[in-house]
Amino acid sequence: MMYFLYGFYAAAVIFSGYYLFFMCYHAVGIKKTVFTQNPIAVQGVSILIPVRNDAKQITQLLDCLLIQKNVFVPVQILIIDDHSQDDLYTVLQPYLHTVEYLPLPQEKQGKKQAIEHGILQAKHEIIITTDADCTMHEEWLYTLLSCFEEQVQFVSAPVLLQANTLFEKIQQIELMGLVGIGAGAIYYHKPNLCNGANLAYRKSAFNAVNGYEGSRHLASGDDELLMHKIHAYFNKKRGIVFCKNFDAIVYTPAQHTLKQFLQQRKRWISKARHYQRKGLTTQLVLLYSFYIVLLVSSMLSLWFIDFLYISTTLWTIKILAEYSIMIQMFSFFRQKTIKNTVIFLISQMFQCMYVLWAGIVSLRPAFIWKERKYE
Repeated sequence: MMYFLYGFYAAAVIFSGYYLFFMCYHAVGIKKTVFTQNPIAVQGVSILIPVRNDAKQITQLLDCLLIQKNVFVPVQILIIDDHSQDDLYTVLQPYLHTVEYLPLPQEKQGKKQAIEHGILQAKHEIIITTDADCTMHEEWLYTLLSCFEEQVQFVSAPVLLQANTLFEKIQQIELMGLVGIGAGAIYYHKPNLCNGANLAYRKSAFNAVNGYEGSRHLASGDDELLMHKIHAYFNKKRGIVFCKNFDAIVYTPAQHTLKQFLQQRKRWISKARHYQRKGLTTQLVLLYSFYIVLLVSSMLSLWFIDFLYISTTLWTIKILAEYSIMIQMFSFFRQKTIKNTVIFLISQMFQCMYVLWAGIVSLRPAFIWKERKYE
């Protein structure tokens, strides 16, 4: 038992030390990230919206896009229909004088092929992608376009979940943390996370890395895997930036049920096995190992006092390390309330169990998305 305890102590020190370093490292990156608003230097922008059975929510998005302010360059809005089976086309009729409807050819399907098809029809160098269930501020487009200095190839921008119930608030807080980690990593020129609901990049950069070649068969990865390829190809200091500005936020609904949440997360997880950067895989293994040690110590603490001390220490490290990021993201998203701090604490056990589940599921993530089954 003593040998096991000493070995466990060693593992706890190593993995908790890395976890603390990882979170604080990214927290510093967030703090040092500064938004610089430049005059718009691009000649035009094509906004791509891949859709499938999104008739119920797309009008909110289009209404937001049609009232964007201070954008004095041509704007092309392309709706790429991935074989919708609802009344999408009928709903779009009042908008077809200002937006373009592009049905996906019969032999193509999926979000990536929809985006690729849209890029072929895009008239402008700057490509922006968002989703049909999103909304944004009136200055959103202007803010994103102002990020495109000459050397910038790819812009990652913030996404905030709209939440009402406790379950939805837990998701909202989790995504805030992921946005923060993504922003911090970009500051150090080691991009890891981004969200396809709010991205912008140069068409020339997309073509230079051959788009989604190598990952076209995956249901996910239209965001992160593309960002990783562009980073590897250009590898410039300002090649990829995070748009740290409140006006750049895109809002999208949280998942209402646990079943919907798990299906969505399975889709997100499915791309992790295809990361090309070995450093990212190593990070995931080390972070996951911390969660295993945390769970095991918590379970053993029910019978052994030594593990109660270890477990308490690990939980304290986890909460404080993550809060170094969350306090900044609460402030950035204007969600800094005592209620959100309490929900952050409440969500800790749920988040721990979810991460451990995600690691197991990632080995073979089968899921249903947009009425299609993926294995």
